[in-house]
Amino acid sequence: MRAALVVCVLILSNSIFGQNLGGTDLGLVVKAVNDALVEAQSNNPNGFPELTGVTLELSGTATKSANGQVKFLIFSIGPSVQSDQGMTLTFKLTVPSTKNKPTAASVSEKDFKSALAAAITSAKLGFTQINSAAGAAPALKKLTDANIQLSVKFAVQKSVSGGVDTAQLLPVGLSLTGKIQSQLVQTVNLVFGQ
Repeated sequence: MRAALVVCVLILSNSIFGQNLGGTDLGLVVKAVNDALVEAQSNNPNGFPELTGVTLELSGTATKSANGQVKFLIFSIGPSVQSDQGMTLTFKLTVPSTKNKPTAASVSEKDFKSALAAAITSAKLGFTQINSAAGAAPALKKLTDANIQLSVKFAVQKSVSGGVDTAQLLPVGLSLTGKIQSQLVQTVNLVFGQ
């Protein structure tokens, strides 16, 4: 409800109604991010603190359909014309519960439904592995886990599965080839610990 109010305020304050750009519906993106967070939190490495805050920053534009309906579409990868008149929508999400799993040596993307969940879990594993190495080698210092902040950049790709529109989240990194325009990059900011 609160996110809907923010969207409404953005639309009214900017009075920008782009053409139908073929972006991805805000609701689809929020659902995909929530699903990825639930999956990542279900695979939390032992020794990694609980997730305490989630902020989502999405770039998109307000569009007006032929029947006058206004929507907020998230800029997506794919064959569409992008607008220079974009907006950024920032809001907090509900934190999913954490379920610790035994720490694995690495993360394989094929073990996850969501590439975003795999990227988040991989970063958590990196942190716990550094602390494990520090425990075994007194010369190394352990990292503090009092307040860990992780920002993951990703792009959205709209797809259709079984006749239903879905949003695929692609973490920006080594596996995403080609150059991505900055307006297509979205961010989820995660806070772990206190």
